[in-house]
Amino acid sequence: MQLNPTPICNKAYGCINVKVGSEMNASKMIRSIFPEVEVHAVMKIKHRRSNGVRFYSYEVMVPGYILFYAPMDMQVSKFLALTPVNSILKYDDLDWHLRGDDLLFTEWVFQNKGIIGISVALMENDEIKIIDGPLKQMEGKIVRINKRSRSAQVMLGFKQHEYYVWLPFEWMEKAAERDCEACPQIDITIGTRNYFDMGIYTYPKPC
Repeated sequence: MQLNPTPICNKAYGCINVKVGSEMNASKMIRSIFPEVEVHAVMKIKHRRSNGVRFYSYEVMVPGYILFYAPMDMQVSKFLALTPVNSILKYDDLDWHLRGDDLLFTEWVFQNKGIIGISVALMENDEIKIIDGPLKQMEGKIVRINKRSRSAQVMLGFKQHEYYVWLPFEWMEKAAERDCEACPQIDITIGTRNYFDMGIYTYPKPC
């Protein structure tokens, strides 16, 4: 996985364990009370089909956890006063600053602004190539690809465990068909660009 180097500054990434189902609410509470903290529930966009109609929906990718970026010297125990918060992830040395695979995963999530959107793929010489989007950043972590469902299984290292997650992609020509700059009100992230989608959303776009 190739990511931009973490900038040298006085901030660090951390992880909070929250009640399952409260990820979005807990994130909004922290943004409101602690404006110096950037926080994301980890969401992903998912292909769905109902009554022959294909559409997209949002889904929490890591239930029970939210990620944050805060001053390194912040007393993160303050978060424990919030009702949805269970605990702060710490290592054996009681340090909350993420490192190793946890840091790489969190940087990837923050580069995608908390929403793991749809990547763009191209068929080349009978091989699938990911040319844009979150999966492009995770090429070395892709375990398998399902052409029919247009999804790729990725191995993620987080909390000292390996997690296998299916993430969606679209073929390049299909993504281009939905490009519509005249319709900016409703959009869906495909790769690093925004494409208008004519389908149905089952959830409002997360903030």
